[in-house]
Amino acid sequence: PAPPMPPPPPPPVKPVVPPEVTGQWRGLRIERNYKMGEWYLNFTAQNVTVKSPDGKVATAAVFSNDKIMNFKYTAGDYAGKVQMGIYELGFGPVTIDMTLAASTPGLEQAPVSFESAMSGENAGVLLIYKLKEF
Repeated sequence: PAPPMPPPPPPPVKPVVPPEVTGQWRGLRIERNYKMGEWYLNFTAQNVTVKSPDGKVATAAVFSNDKIMNFKYTAGDYAGKVQMGIYELGFGPVTIDMTLAASTPGLEQAPVSFESAMSGENAGVLLIYKLKEF
């Protein structure tokens, strides 16, 4: 069996979005039994606005470091709830991609891995892209 994963670093205490994450992103959910449609996310220095494929909009404060991305929703269907996640960035010639695995809002426990979130049980996975700045 694989060795156990080390515990993640503690989440940051004030809203912060890594500079390479700020900007407009679009992409798809990719976990098992996902719903079709494009997602839009706009990250600022401290917040994100998310538009789902059904047109619903939510805003959240973002608490992030190099591996963890947690959301505290301030507007939308999940206002007042926390969603915990993990993320990883990839850098292509003209785009940056992000794989974001996040728990169901209100669960307050991040997925232990991207693979575990792919089941779609109590978590979801987004694969999103943004253009590099030229």
